[in-house]
Amino acid sequence: MALRQLNLGLNALGPAEVAALAEAVQTNPWLEALDLGSNPIGPEGAASLCDALQANPASALHSLGLDFTRVGPLGAARLGAYLSSRRCQLRELRLDGCAVGPAGAASLARALRGDEGTGLGRAVALRSLRLECNQLGDEGARAIADGLSGSAGLRALYLGCNEIREGGARALGAGLSSPSPNPNPIPNPNPNPNQARASRSTRRSRCSTSPTTSCARTGCARSSRACAHSKPSSASTSLRAA
Repeated sequence: MALRQLNLGLNALGPAEVAALAEAVQTNPWLEALDLGSNPIGPEGAASLCDALQANPASALHSLGLDFTRVGPLGAARLGAYLSSRRCQLRELRLDGCAVGPAGAASLARALRGDEGTGLGRAVALRSLRLECNQLGDEGARAIADGLSGSAGLRALYLGCNEIREGGARALGAGLSSPSPNPNPIPNPNPNPNQARASRSTRRSRCSTSPTTSCARTGCARSSRACAHSKPSSASTSLRAA
């Protein structure tokens, strides 16, 4: 069966059930998106998935949803190691509400920038990383900022509801200002300057006529994925690369 997307969110899948699922993931060359959100898979489940994906040279998985799965810092470390591998094809990783903390953020940051000291490569495929509601604080924000300075391809980063204050915000600002390597530069779609000006004018016109929307989020104390955080808002710390 050439199934492309599988959503198993909000079930009762624990480490044992995910280990069984991982056996199929290890040999599947078609699956592109897997959502296991709001299942108590823990760090063991995250490790099973990473091992299966690492062992599958034909894996096509580019989207992995693990929000609210209790993977913690240990699970984040395993995910970071997989992101750094040459076989990783993930372009989107969702880890909202996983209690990864500053230690888990540091593991993911090492994957973003690479670490020659440990032999880790750089997560060149990853384009979107969600880390909302993970108790990162300023320490975790500084770790992520350090990863940003060496990130090769990250385009969207979500850090809402992490108690980030001035120190973390300053570090993130510095990370955004640092030049980052880009092995695959995006070509200019408008090489003609007149066309570029016309395109910007059109975008401004559309923005001025589009209705604004407000976030429906009322708080961070959520235990399921029935939340408004899945939609970026002005209330969240959302960083997007131009």
